[in-house]
Amino acid sequence: MTDHDEREAIYMSFCTILLIERATLSEFAHSQLRAWVSGAVSIDVARLNIVQHRQRSN
Repeated sequence: MTDHDEREAIYMSFCTILLIERATLSEFAHSQLRAWVSGAVSIDVARLNIVQHRQRSN
């Protein structure tokens, strides 16, 4: 499993948690968890873009 596959699996796990827990989490907790997942995905997308740019440059 590559790092990207592992991060994707973690992201999908958190998405599943969000769907399951949405009904039981307070609105604040839900928004905080969603923001954390979004931030983690944004960082991964930025890293992937850097790697792809470096690969094209070489």
